[in-house]
Amino acid sequence: MTPASSFLAAVLLVVVFVPIASAIENPFPMTIPTAPVFPARTFDIRDYGAVGGGETLNTKAIAVAIAACAKAGGGRVVVPAGIWLTGPVQLRSKVELYVTEGAELRFSRRYSDYLPVVYTQRGGVRCFNYSPLIYARGCTDVAVTGPGTLHGQGDAWWDWKNKQPGMARLFEMGAKSVRVEQRVFGAEADGVRPPFIQTIDCRNVFAYDCEFDGTDRGVRIKSLPGRGGFMEQVWIQDVRMKKIRAKAVEIMLRYGDGSVMDPATKAQPALRGFRLRNITCEQADTAIHLAGLPENRIRDVSFQKVTVTAKRGVVSEWVNGLRLIGVDIRPAKAPVVQLVNNADVLIEDAGCPASVEPFLRVEGAESRSIQIGSEQYTVEFADGAPRSSVHRGK
Repeated sequence: MTPASSFLAAVLLVVVFVPIASAIENPFPMTIPTAPVFPARTFDIRDYGAVGGGETLNTKAIAVAIAACAKAGGGRVVVPAGIWLTGPVQLRSKVELYVTEGAELRFSRRYSDYLPVVYTQRGGVRCFNYSPLIYARGCTDVAVTGPGTLHGQGDAWWDWKNKQPGMARLFEMGAKSVRVEQRVFGAEADGVRPPFIQTIDCRNVFAYDCEFDGTDRGVRIKSLPGRGGFMEQVWIQDVRMKKIRAKAVEIMLRYGDGSVMDPATKAQPALRGFRLRNITCEQADTAIHLAGLPENRIRDVSFQKVTVTAKRGVVSEWVNGLRLIGVDIRPAKAPVVQLVNNADVLIEDAGCPASVEPFLRVEGAESRSIQIGSEQYTVEFADGAPRSSVHRGK
């Protein structure tokens, strides 16, 4: 799947139901997601009234094709070669949306095409808003596959980024526990943008074979205190990036301006169980940034066979269970890896640029149990980090 760059980052949340080879060894305990088996039935959207060319809105035709597929017990809804203009695509259980070679599913620039509102989530708060461009709720066994293109025409929504008063109102309603049924948006005056691709409450996510070129970030997972919820058991592999303006990989629990809304809140989000493998990036500002919190650490993150050229290397703050196996990080300035109050860390078979020293900088009094697999790695300690926190050898 080759989505347009305007919404490329969102693709990592959709290609979730594909098989993982059993030969891949889990770096931490997790359930391996398996691919659903779709019945050998195809439903060509043209047979349900879809018209190509990029001028005719095909929302209804695609919905009818999906409904027919679901009613028959499932199968594959096919988007053939050509340009197909549509509003939101709402999936159903046991339906595979297949975008063929030479096909472009081009999403409408008209906001009213994403109405009526649906049950969705923005900023970690549930509400009713414009439908996501591709949406599934309460479904099992769904997939979006194929070599074609998803074109979000995201520039139609960009101006809303800086004027979205509805978001402040939504956060206030969430904080005051206003009933979800009363959190209704879906008006231009609110400026609450829909996600490109959204499934509600996901676990065991697998994303693969993605390309990013010229985006702000590549892989990005973010939250902050007060939002609650979780994201866990996530596999991401075979990702290629070029010219990333900020961070190639970012997983963080202090999204926004870096401030903590309420460290004592009981609504702490949980980020745990991430596996990233076969990742390359030719250019970025920062290779990897992991940002947990003292009261809520990110847990169990594994990187294997990751190669990144960037201005800065790996920065990991308040993380438990970090694994850097066979990574080759090439920063313009030291350190290659910066660990701030990390625990239970393993660095093994990592590339060590001779011109960049120290390789590892350990900061913070709560640093502990950091194992590095080679004597050649130079280490620097700062901000009260105990020297006993680092152990050498396999």
